[in-house]
Amino acid sequence: MPPKEEPQPTEDEIAEAVSALSTRIRQGRAARMAARPPVAHYRLSRQEYQNTVYDPLGVHYDASKPGELNADPLWHGFERIGSQLSLSPSHVERYYRAADIVLSRAFPEKPIEPRKVRKTAADLRYGGEKRNSSTWIVSELKDRFAL
Repeated sequence: MPPKEEPQPTEDEIAEAVSALSTRIRQGRAARMAARPPVAHYRLSRQEYQNTVYDPLGVHYDASKPGELNADPLWHGFERIGSQLSLSPSHVERYYRAADIVLSRAFPEKPIEPRKVRKTAADLRYGGEKRNSSTWIVSELKDRFAL
């Protein structure tokens, strides 16, 4: 504003200046938006979808199983090139089906009862088969060498 000793603008003059500035700001914003390139929307790759589902919900979803999500196209050995990840109607249908599966696993209709499973190191290492377990080997050695 002008110094106190100078004549001050009237309220109408202030309103007119503010209106002119607002109009110029809107015009500038519109010009910047018009100059931007169009925004392209690409879909998530199968790996990105798996990670996106697992992080917030904790649901393991294997998108690479047959019949789940469509395969990601390769472009010079890369599968996560955004321009190559187009979205077709079959993709949309499969993403909806995947979302139903993920949500049913994340929020089951009836609560899942927790259960405890105890396994020895031999069960984990040898798959629980008696023949291949370390206890079987020890018993065989004892029988053969009369220990």
